[in-house]
Amino acid sequence: MKKFMRKSIYILMLLLVAIWVKGQEEKYTIVNLDINTASSDFGATKLGDSLVVFASAQGKQKRRKLKRSINQTPFLDLYVGVLSGQQVVNDEMFSDKLSTTFNEASVTFANDFKTIYFTRNNESNSHKAKADAEGYSNLKIYKASKDEDGKWGNVMSMPFNSDDYSSGLPALSPDGKKLFFVSDMPGSIGGTDIYYVEILDEDQYSQPINVGFNVNTAMKEMFPFVGKDNTLYYSSDRPGGYGGLDIYVAKLEETGFYGVPKKLDYPFNSGNDDFAYFYDDEAKMGFFSSNRDGGKGSDDIYAFFKEECKQTLVGYVRNEESLEVIPDAMVYLYTADSVLLDSMNVGTEARYDFKVDCNAEFFLTSEKELYVGGYQPVTTTEVYNETVSYDLFMCPLAIEKEGKIVLMIGPIYFDFNKYNIRESLDGKEEMDRIVEIMREYPEMVVEVSSYTDSRGTDEYNIELSQERAQSTVDYIVKQGIDPNRIYGKGYGESNPVNGCVNDVWCSEADHQKNRRTEFVIVSMEGEAFEQKFRTDESYNEEAPEEKGGN
Repeated sequence: MKKFMRKSIYILMLLLVAIWVKGQEEKYTIVNLDINTASSDFGATKLGDSLVVFASAQGKQKRRKLKRSINQTPFLDLYVGVLSGQQVVNDEMFSDKLSTTFNEASVTFANDFKTIYFTRNNESNSHKAKADAEGYSNLKIYKASKDEDGKWGNVMSMPFNSDDYSSGLPALSPDGKKLFFVSDMPGSIGGTDIYYVEILDEDQYSQPINVGFNVNTAMKEMFPFVGKDNTLYYSSDRPGGYGGLDIYVAKLEETGFYGVPKKLDYPFNSGNDDFAYFYDDEAKMGFFSSNRDGGKGSDDIYAFFKEECKQTLVGYVRNEESLEVIPDAMVYLYTADSVLLDSMNVGTEARYDFKVDCNAEFFLTSEKELYVGGYQPVTTTEVYNETVSYDLFMCPLAIEKEGKIVLMIGPIYFDFNKYNIRESLDGKEEMDRIVEIMREYPEMVVEVSSYTDSRGTDEYNIELSQERAQSTVDYIVKQGIDPNRIYGKGYGESNPVNGCVNDVWCSEADHQKNRRTEFVIVSMEGEAFEQKFRTDESYNEEAPEEKGGN
């Protein structure tokens, strides 16, 4: 902790402009910021949506006179810049009110951005750096607030500070109820440990609580940052790292303690010091600091931008039976909770494609007139730019057969010499399907065309088929269909579907096939339809035996 303010001074000439990073789950762009200088720049955090506050030694030129200050480097101060694209520009002094002749660095803001916690050298009443018994100027955490004019003031030292040890590098939890920090206070596990205090009330805090052995080691743990899900990011020089300080992450478990930490991979970590991690979940970007090779100065601030993970959903709309494509269908993309995200007409190729987020759940639906809509659930993976194929299958309500459009319903049977709808053999169930179709297409006008077999006189068969057609119409109208949209017509024994005509012997099953009902679309959306819907013969399994004809 006593060394975190003075990093190694290596002024390197190479600039790391941008690195594409692809891991198993996430991909980032890493940018060395233009605000970096030959001095030490580190600890960037966002203030609102567009401002960035950080520490830099670019300004103060007073030299340290304490025992630690043999390197004669400038003191640190707080600066603020504007986030513009992937850079921070127009940086200037953050606050004259908070600036002293000594070090100020490592800030964290309350959620309303009206309260700031920051690190400063231990200061005496005479506003001089106060040294401990060994001549070191320890660090303390201070709090300040904005006044009505937007100026920072009312600076106060935290009650858990001490002249005998250092406390610094504050970081608020997302809910603002805990303040994490670093200290080498007595009882620490290692050189410096991460602690937190509970914010009980305004200017009231609990006693410091050590975050535990999973995080803290016999080495130095520094620079805490608490993510949106209370995940703890911090830096440590514990064994097993890449070198120097490495950035680690530890998840808060149900027990209330942090689990075993995991070090971040390159390029967040390098063979040098990597620290001061910060991430904005909503903006999907953040910062970290490093004195790695290729930087501009002692410590540099690096911005990182999480590339939006996208996948492409592609596929065709197909007939479930023939597997042929269905052109000009509409495909809709929904979230798992049924929020419409996108839609498209598949056109003549019957192909759709959508860009979607990785690691998410969706579902697809398809629609076309006179088809039963398709449905396909989709779960995407964490692989960037993957193309995933899902075909959508639709069942036709009708098929084209022998120049006609054939409705895909089962046959409607009548008893011998009867015209009433039978309760059995699914006659009503099939007509209920017609009702559903007419409700779905309210502009549709239908003719119910009924036929008999060839037995009986032509006159009698015309009359019987008309009664059967009217019986069907009456049933459909009773289900709420406007009578102006449906009418019946009997065609007697005309247009048989097989060779069972007069003077030809046929089985009862063959005669039954001719006793059928067709549903003909007369008009739809104001246009006449010459094609017909009729009961599909593919559904006509062997008809039940009946006595007699007609």
